Amino acid sequence: VLYPARAGVMSAFGFLVSPPAFELMRTATALLSEVDPEAVSSLFARMETEGRRLLDGAAVASCDIRIRREAAIRYRGQTFDLFVPAPAGRIRREDLPAMEAAFLERYRARYHRTNPGHPIEVVSWRVVVGGPQPDHRPQTVPAARDAAEGLKGRRQVYTPESGGFEDCPVYDRYALGAGARIEGPAIVEEAESTVVVGPGAEVRADEHDNLHLTLPAA
Repeated sequence: VLYPARAGVMSAFGFLVSPPAFELMRTATALLSEVDPEAVSSLFARMETEGRRLLDGAAVASCDIRIRREAAIRYRGQTFDLFVPAPAGRIRREDLPAMEAAFLERYRARYHRTNPGHPIEVVSWRVVVGGPQPDHRPQTVPAARDAAEGLKGRRQVYTPESGGFEDCPVYDRYALGAGARIEGPAIVEEAESTVVVGPGAEVRADEHDNLHLTLPAA
């Protein structure tokens, strides 16, 4: 079991280190065989222009922008659709069979069958525009000399395994160094959360301040 560092703000941290991106989608339902390539090309061009404008507002250089095109396709009458790649540049009628083949491949992978003869339709078209991955290097923590350096006290803790209260050591997570190992029962506290190490379990801190909990054999 992994307990990441600063779990309470991990989603916000992930947002900050993710590449800036915008997703634009337009609904234009039609049988795949009846799609108007010129209309779709124009639709993609407008979405890409809008996406580039949004990334420009996020200070992403034009040369760093990456664009992915997709089509949401399904069998007519079904509820769920699957996204398949759409080619760059002007869409041509000759591109449509390749998109159908990609849909059938993904449908077969998902549902282990296809529906020969049933009409296939495009529900919507999607463009994802993104910038470069931020250059982030996770901070490392010093190696631990002794896990006891993080001991902050002891208290009675109820453990279901024993059916009663046990005297448990309580550790300060911020004082544990890389490689520190703690055997349960024990408590590891931090500002955002608390890690409970049950009897027979062991927790180890890594160089990025994540905690790895090994459960006892069943």
